[in-house]
Amino acid sequence: MDQTAKQPRAGKAKRVGTLVQIGKEKIAAHIKDAIIRGKWKSGERIVEARLCRELGETRSRVRDALRQVAQDGFIDLIPNTGAVVKDLSQREIAQIYDLMGALEGLAARVATPTMPDELIEELDALTSEMEENKLDKFLLWQRNFNFHQLISGSSKNQLLINFMANIRSQTHRMSLQSFYPEEQVRATLREHRAIVKAIRDRKPQRVEKIIRKHYQDAKNRLIRFMNSSL
Repeated sequence: MDQTAKQPRAGKAKRVGTLVQIGKEKIAAHIKDAIIRGKWKSGERIVEARLCRELGETRSRVRDALRQVAQDGFIDLIPNTGAVVKDLSQREIAQIYDLMGALEGLAARVATPTMPDELIEELDALTSEMEENKLDKFLLWQRNFNFHQLISGSSKNQLLINFMANIRSQTHRMSLQSFYPEEQVRATLREHRAIVKAIRDRKPQRVEKIIRKHYQDAKNRLIRFMNSSL
């Protein structure tokens, strides 16, 4: 009887935990989307109380979401100030993109000879979904992130994967910014197709070269966009 009495409580706790996790993810996605759409500019403070009112959420859940957004590189959490939209210098952006290109290029070169066909098809499907939703900037960013994360993960090199994950979090908001211009969308889709083809053809050196150039070009497009918007 004691065991039977404990089972409902365990199930309820699991459901509550799931609901809390979903809520935090939705709030974090809302904050990121607002930054993408320019609601909050670089250096601007995000007022926690106002965000709670807008979303009808508790302060503890909003704080959890803000911590996640900070981990993803969108904001800084400053003592006695709160959440502030993060700003990065062009030098920092260039360094991050250069490093990501080199690391992901290496990961792709290692993975290409033995990458499963179903994973190649998944990369192809992600690119097709991006092509079919060119006007949804947030979806484009998400699928682009999934695309590159799949390539990194397929290297099976856990040290490399972990190192890239730490750096990739710094590219989130930068890549979101760069998806505003139509030029970036067209170029990204074209370059993704070239990456998928090179992997399908089992040409590891070519894949590495394309990916490194992909990041170099993305870096240059982002910096041009930032300068033109000054």
